[in-house]
Amino acid sequence: GEELRDFIFDNFWKNMTCVETVDPKDETKTIVNGDMTEKAIYLYLKDQKYKLEGNRKGDFILPFKSDYKYMMSIYKKEDGNGYILYAKGAPERVAEFFTKFLDKDGNSADFKEHEKAFYHQQSEYAENSIRTLVFGYKDLTEEQIEEAKNEFPDCDLPFFQKLAADLTFTFMVGIRDNN
Repeated sequence: GEELRDFIFDNFWKNMTCVETVDPKDETKTIVNGDMTEKAIYLYLKDQKYKLEGNRKGDFILPFKSDYKYMMSIYKKEDGNGYILYAKGAPERVAEFFTKFLDKDGNSADFKEHEKAFYHQQSEYAENSIRTLVFGYKDLTEEQIEEAKNEFPDCDLPFFQKLAADLTFTFMVGIRDNN
């Protein structure tokens, strides 16, 4: 339904670093700055009439690096009750954290039950030269954040790896480059 769609779009939006700015060559137009993958997702959200506004500065951010092939952002929930971690990256790396699967109705299921279909879809994309990104999330409590901060005060990769354990897989996207 619409609530699940909005949640998925939020997951896109909160894990994106590209921005839309006025075109310096023609002030009546805008340009999207960022890498090709993020531009494609941004333009998709815009096409779907998603409101491209609101907080995109997470309380904790792990930028994408080719060493580990994912990025993660942690935001305080709008109701102030805990946090939510959003993850985006290469399937072979982010899947290491998945233990749950969000089905089409928004219900949580065991990821192991869907793992074969997950890797089958990834293979189909790869066979067709389509780059694949996967997204996941996890609800976090204040206590989990504090415990991880105490253990990893730099709030770097190990901090995020600890918090991402038991991540819920939400969706996979395939992006074809137009070269």
